[in-house]
Amino acid sequence: MIKNKLVIFDYDGVIADSLSLWINAFADAGDMNSISYRLSKKEISRLEHITFESILSQAGLDKHESVSKYVQDIIAIFNKKTDDVRFFPGIGRLMENLHYAGNIICINTANNSAVVEKRLKAEGVLSFISEIAGGDHEGSKSVKISAFMDKFGFDKKNTFMIGDSLGDITEGKKAGVKTVAAGYGWQEAEKLLSEGPDFYCGTPEELESLFLNGAC
Repeated sequence: MIKNKLVIFDYDGVIADSLSLWINAFADAGDMNSISYRLSKKEISRLEHITFESILSQAGLDKHESVSKYVQDIIAIFNKKTDDVRFFPGIGRLMENLHYAGNIICINTANNSAVVEKRLKAEGVLSFISEIAGGDHEGSKSVKISAFMDKFGFDKKNTFMIGDSLGDITEGKKAGVKTVAAGYGWQEAEKLLSEGPDFYCGTPEELESLFLNGAC
């Protein structure tokens, strides 16, 4: 078990197995707004940063007359299903073990902080989390990583960013920290490995083993 590290998790695709709910929310909101675009794993694989802005731009919807309502509807539909979000096996146990070993855990996500906090609380792991920086907070993920380091007094070599998108890895590298690619999430191994993460975990079990066995 590693000790005295700053471990930063992305949320969707690393902690939460939520992709199907987001795909359904995009579809339902599309029906409501007469928008035929459908989010899919294939569409996601083409992105660098998995954000509404990137998705809409790729789909050519960023200038659509109904885009604002479309996004609001997607979020509203997803939020109604928040209680259906399930965590990947072993993630809660990993966070608990990291916490009690003396590490600091933070969440760096494009999702809304309050939504993430509610789900973490329901899963009984919120007390292990020192801070959540969501999409409702200003700044890129690399800026938020640097802010976490400053706040909790960690240097780059003792900080880890765990993400499931190319953007998570590039933002972690931009901040100069160690990067861990979660290949079981939203983007595939080839995409993630193209950025050269420090570590790659193809399953939640491998992620748990990486930290609990002190391999990193």
